[in-house]
Amino acid sequence: MSRLKSFRPSPALAVSIVALVVAMGGSAVAATTLLIHTKDIANGAVTTGKLHNGSVTNHKLANGSVGLNKLNLKLKNELNTAATPRGIVTGPQGAKGDTGSQGPKGDTGSQGPKGDTGATGPQGPAGPAQLESWSACTATLCLDAPPQGPKGLDGSAGWGWDNSANAPVSQLTVGTPASFTVTVMSQADSHPATITLTYSSQDLSLGSTASDGTVGSNPFDRGGVETFSYPAGFHNTDKSVGFTFTPQNATAEALVTATVQVDGQQASETFPVAITNS
Repeated sequence: MSRLKSFRPSPALAVSIVALVVAMGGSAVAATTLLIHTKDIANGAVTTGKLHNGSVTNHKLANGSVGLNKLNLKLKNELNTAATPRGIVTGPQGAKGDTGSQGPKGDTGSQGPKGDTGATGPQGPAGPAQLESWSACTATLCLDAPPQGPKGLDGSAGWGWDNSANAPVSQLTVGTPASFTVTVMSQADSHPATITLTYSSQDLSLGSTASDGTVGSNPFDRGGVETFSYPAGFHNTDKSVGFTFTPQNATAEALVTATVQVDGQQASETFPVAITNS
């Protein structure tokens, strides 16, 4: 004989039986007590939909029945899914701040290495100090040398002495007239005599009248040569005659040669000078 299997009614069946009994008994039958234990309810039988709102309160929940980890995870999920307005990414530009005060001066850096020596430039033109006159004399006739300063010959011919520079005149300016002196030194009382000046008409122009009133002549009818005649000679004495030249163009060296002839004898001297534009 087989053993009967124990029968345990489900919670739903139990509720149905009780309801049937009450219905059949009418108002005279009343269920006084209905006891359903935890073991009578199958796992998962009570769902959220079966619970009345507010039926499960805080004091109905046993300690630890709802873990903090599950609550934190639920809150986190809800926060992540909640729609929140996006903030302004970039705010308006603020006003420019005041300029800060200047900081202290830094220390002087160390001196750098010496640079290479530059290339030598081209040599400039010869200065007036290098200009020297030269002469040709005879035993009884010569021309005085130009002034050479305290340490040189004390001549009185040529372009004269520059008092402001305290030196012989060695430079002329274009367009500015300049005095030129010829001093004849003769030991013979002979005559007639002439003074002839030769020069470049590109550098200088010469006035036709000497300082003693003698008027010159040009034997070649061209610039660069002028002869002044003295029929009575110089009578055994030094004779100084002044002439006026006007510089025409700038040049490093303009030459004027004075030639004196007395009774067949001849002496000459050449006087260089520089001409500048200013």
